[in-house]
Amino acid sequence: MKTHPFAEFIYAVEDTLGLWYKARKTEQTSKRPFDAHREHFQSVDPAKSDRDEYRPRLEKICRRLHVGSHLSPDILSNHVDILESVYIGLARQPNVVEAFADDINQFYIATILIPLICADILIFKEKADENSIYYHLNQILAIEGLVTLDGEQGKLRKRTARKYMIDYIDNYFTANREVLKVNYEKPASLIFELLEYLDELPKKGNQTCVTLNQKIDVCNKLILNKNIGNFSIQPIAAAYTAIIILQNIDTKTNMFGYFCQIYNAMSIEGDEDALQSSLHAALNENYNNIDINEFLACKYLSYEPKRLLSIKKKNNLDNIICHAIELCETGLPSNYLDMLAPFPTQESYLSKMVSLPPQFDIPMVISEDAIYSKYKTAAIDMNIIVFDKKSIFAIAELKHKTKNRVEMHYAQYTPLIDALNCIKLNNPDAALKIVENAVKKSYPLFGFIKYSLAVLYVGLMYKLERRKIKHQSLMQQVNDIINHQGIVFIPVIRPSHVTTSTNISWLSEDDYIKYSIITGDNTYNAIILQAIYSYNFTVARHTSTDNNLIDANNSKFLRVNLLDINYASSMICHDLLERFNSISGKILAGLDKVNTESTPELFVSDLISTHVILPEDLVIPPKNKGAHK
Repeated sequence: MKTHPFAEFIYAVEDTLGLWYKARKTEQTSKRPFDAHREHFQSVDPAKSDRDEYRPRLEKICRRLHVGSHLSPDILSNHVDILESVYIGLARQPNVVEAFADDINQFYIATILIPLICADILIFKEKADENSIYYHLNQILAIEGLVTLDGEQGKLRKRTARKYMIDYIDNYFTANREVLKVNYEKPASLIFELLEYLDELPKKGNQTCVTLNQKIDVCNKLILNKNIGNFSIQPIAAAYTAIIILQNIDTKTNMFGYFCQIYNAMSIEGDEDALQSSLHAALNENYNNIDINEFLACKYLSYEPKRLLSIKKKNNLDNIICHAIELCETGLPSNYLDMLAPFPTQESYLSKMVSLPPQFDIPMVISEDAIYSKYKTAAIDMNIIVFDKKSIFAIAELKHKTKNRVEMHYAQYTPLIDALNCIKLNNPDAALKIVENAVKKSYPLFGFIKYSLAVLYVGLMYKLERRKIKHQSLMQQVNDIINHQGIVFIPVIRPSHVTTSTNISWLSEDDYIKYSIITGDNTYNAIILQAIYSYNFTVARHTSTDNNLIDANNSKFLRVNLLDINYASSMICHDLLERFNSISGKILAGLDKVNTESTPELFVSDLISTHVILPEDLVIPPKNKGAHK
């Protein structure tokens, strides 16, 4: 398993489509920093000489997949984003059912990945013409005899796939007889290299789209030289690409027979149809702009449009995840969670213990009074759940005994429980020791445990052992947060001198966002800040001892109002920008000594020459002394 599983999935798609020419692929896919993968997919491919191919890699992947599609622009533009969001949503869902799986990876491939791929094909084959890969995937998967048995495994029968290609090519050339005229009505006259490659399909070994694309390029050049207008072999290329995709699904999953079975069941509205419907609903939405009904809802609820759009997306994703989890539970009694009581309820409670603060709308008027007034109005009715070890007694007791797989699944939470209890008792040193030992262990593929431990580890290290933090030494925790929580940008108010067009600013709004510590290009730094933001809130609510409230739905749980949480706790990290604040204070105190009506470069030069600041004030600490660049 690579450090970023969804990135690994997109790499596999890029590789399958023959769009990745880099030789040392394992080195790239294994890179730990998230930004290394983001840069890969947002960069152009330098190996291409065609100017039309100079576009970001992710865009090229989507364009190749969406050729021949006539679905709405929303569905096409949301494709990768929604799939990534679904993965992150599933990755933070604990699933006790996996405790019964002998091979957890195969369990999730069978119960979640294959149904999601099938749902994706069924959605994108709609309104697709013969230029579309999805069109041909649907046609091929409907062929009788596509699966052959190899022992107990159902494998792709390549001879059947080859016959589909031969028949399709013959029919396609026949349909274009008028365009081709008598000289080129035989396929071999124009696509001989491709037919030679097709003859090799049933042989041992796998074919690749890299080679296929090379054959297609040779054929296209011949067609261009023959000056045959209005004739394209794109439908043939799409059909062959579809076969190679199915070949790779067969090779990578070893479940091709099961894959075909699930696809055909879903295509006739089988049990998995709810997953397809929920995925389609999530894709077929505009998450950038509101319509008239949503505008009226925003007015009525006093919501900013972004908040309503965020809620809409979350609800759609929750629906997909709910149906995906239901597939994992196939074959279990409908009341199996009740049979496991009280563990599931306590697990759900524990999943809420480490989190970011609730997000409110950023006020349009930027002033401290306006901010606090709007915050207070929203916070009055916001009661946050509080950690209490007595509320998870059943899981806590598993620390000393585990009899079976179910108990072992729930016992994974004991270090998290112990660490949270130490925080509640104002013992951060003991909490850090527990978390330091816990992060060295392995945990299930999905669940909230890695995220929770990562946040506590980052926060406690910054509070107690900041000098030990080296350049990117918290990469494991950063990756756990990205993979199990996602990149959640902290809402910040941009300064008026950036957002007000009447003012002259050194930085444009785009530059401000680009170079911001929080929203800039350095994802590592942004996630560290996100973790500390979450850690501080976690400490503040769990150390609140005054005005605790009984939960309205469960008398065993305690809550605290958002206005009563304990941000005065000594365990909170308050001084992360201490050096920055110190330098800013010097600059503010010395503004009367310099010319402020100048460029940034001259302004800094004046600050140094008048001894308002020292040159070393602007130097980034060496890597062995500072945590970040």
